[in-house]
Amino acid sequence: MGLLAVGFCGWTLIAEWSTVRAAVSAADPAVVTAAAVGGLAGTICVAEQWRWVLGALGAPTGRRRAWTWFFAGELGKYVPGGVWAVVGRGELAHRGGVPRAVAYPATLLSLGVFCLSGGIGWAALYPFTGPARWWTVLLIPVLLTVVHPAVLRPVFAILGRVSRGRLIVPVLPWPRMLGLVGVTLPGWLLLGATSALVAGSLGLTADPVAVAGAAIAAWVVGVLVPVPAGAGIREVAFAVGSGLPAGPAVLVAALARVVFVVVDLATGLLALTLLRRTGAPPRPVVPAPPG
Repeated sequence: MGLLAVGFCGWTLIAEWSTVRAAVSAADPAVVTAAAVGGLAGTICVAEQWRWVLGALGAPTGRRRAWTWFFAGELGKYVPGGVWAVVGRGELAHRGGVPRAVAYPATLLSLGVFCLSGGIGWAALYPFTGPARWWTVLLIPVLLTVVHPAVLRPVFAILGRVSRGRLIVPVLPWPRMLGLVGVTLPGWLLLGATSALVAGSLGLTADPVAVAGAAIAAWVVGVLVPVPAGAGIREVAFAVGSGLPAGPAVLVAALARVVFVVVDLATGLLALTLLRRTGAPPRPVVPAPPG
């Protein structure tokens, strides 16, 4: 699965290279490098949030191990099917000693908090892009209410019934959920800043706040729509919300995608190498019941 994910990741670069060739040749290499560093830092923030969720659900994990599982598992988002990033992270954590009853709920809860925090980040940035856009601030308390136990408990109960008891997501206290949202927000700001830097590397006179906000919204749409790595969907959402003309918006979105794919490919290959070297701890042998 790791090799398959790497193959799809590389194919994404090859398939879109003709679209971004002109942008790459015209871009400032120093600014693109800074964008890549920002994208890496933002992804690390998301990995750290997942580690916090594992700890909150009863599986405290060291930073190096959790990040290795995360980056290797993230390669699965490039495989068609829409679930392989969840399977990748969940199974690698399980092979590392985390029970599946914790690994999978933690991954799903992390993704949910990730998307909700992205909505909050967009709602906080959008008012700075125009005088008539202050209303998005009103969405922030609504989104924070979504993670209240009174709202999550019936949702998780339905999830448990649909999965026939195989997927039970614990309901965390509201302060803990708000803390997870807060941990994720810096990652979103860094991911948005990456696209703003990409636009700057092309010499475009674009509002960096508008570009960052559009990039955050596009990421959320890309995660929610079951397309490998949000391919195509993310670019369209970014072009609609960035305030750039269609042509430059597509160039910024495409070049930003190349930056993120390179970051995913580099961190994923490094994580797979570390997994090969360290191996997995022996699993406990559970005796079969009599008969």
